[in-house]
Amino acid sequence: MANFDKVILPGGEGKIALKIETKNYKGSITKSAKVKTNDPANNEVKITIKAEVIQIIQVMPTSLNFVGIAGQEIKKTIMISTDEKKPLELEEISFNLPQKLTYRIEEVKKGKQFRISFTNIPGVAEVYQGELKFKTNFPEKQELTIPIRGRFRRAPAKNTKGRVKDLSSGK
Repeated sequence: MANFDKVILPGGEGKIALKIETKNYKGSITKSAKVKTNDPANNEVKITIKAEVIQIIQVMPTSLNFVGIAGQEIKKTIMISTDEKKPLELEEISFNLPQKLTYRIEEVKKGKQFRISFTNIPGVAEVYQGELKFKTNFPEKQELTIPIRGRFRRAPAKNTKGRVKDLSSGK
């Protein structure tokens, strides 16, 4: 999003304000914008902004994928942490997969680091997706959402006699 001086007199100066939404970014980012003018010598100018986005709350990994065979139990862990002086507080808002997964929150470092351990509930072959959502006490990041996917396939059929019958020849 940009705000800018609409008219700049010849030889004058103008201001351009660019706003970059960084909530879904982390680490080094580069963004650019093209400015079109009526100056024949510079009818288009590219402005580049480089920044280092530091997340107030780190989530590693940022999502979970449970992949396996029907009936199999799988465990996964997510770490949530902050480097802020203010202690982090987490409160569950919603969890829409209670029939598929269980989870447990453990405070590893008081107010600084949490471990969330997930275990799937072994069941049938299926595909599902959902999320675990937390409210935090940080105004800069009021909600944390952990996307979760599951994909469980049927177990391969077993050949009890140790040989394969060729059905294509009719024999």
